[in-house]
Amino acid sequence: LIRTPKWQRTLRVIKWLLVRLQERSKVAIIKFSNNSKILGNKIWHNNSSKELALLYSEIKKIVPKNSTNLYSAFEMIREMNSIPDEIFIITDGLPTQGGKNFSNKGLLSKCSSIVGKAKKISGDCREQLFLTSVKEASSIIASFKINVILLPLEGDPQASNNFWKLTAQNNGLLLVPSKDWP
Repeated sequence: LIRTPKWQRTLRVIKWLLVRLQERSKVAIIKFSNNSKILGNKIWHNNSSKELALLYSEIKKIVPKNSTNLYSAFEMIREMNSIPDEIFIITDGLPTQGGKNFSNKGLLSKCSSIVGKAKKISGDCREQLFLTSVKEASSIIASFKINVILLPLEGDPQASNNFWKLTAQNNGLLLVPSKDWP
């Protein structure tokens, strides 16, 4: 899985972002799949060659697997000692899992895969899961600029529209890069 073209591209995108940090920036990286984790030996890393190299070595140890839980990433941000000014979400589509209480949320009650027990999730359920994740995290995500780098995933047509709305509401940008970037 770590050698797949999609994961290798994700690593290139992260590296591209890291080398373009402003001089006095600090950076935190959150891995999110079925749960979230802040990478590195501390939350905030200085923009120095040494710290970024150590952080990138942690990123390269990740084996992509499991579902994607955008809500858990937002919850991890809520738990940080200081809220970021700006975040970049690198993803290939809408989430496939949500918070433990999401199965009780209105339209999501019809989506049996929300709590992670099913192997597949419909596009409509993914969209509802995204909308619920954003709504549940609205108090925290209103605090920072949200940018999304949306890598291609066939069969997820609602992703670009929903991520565009999220970035527009949070003064960010949606980037849907060409196949040869970066």
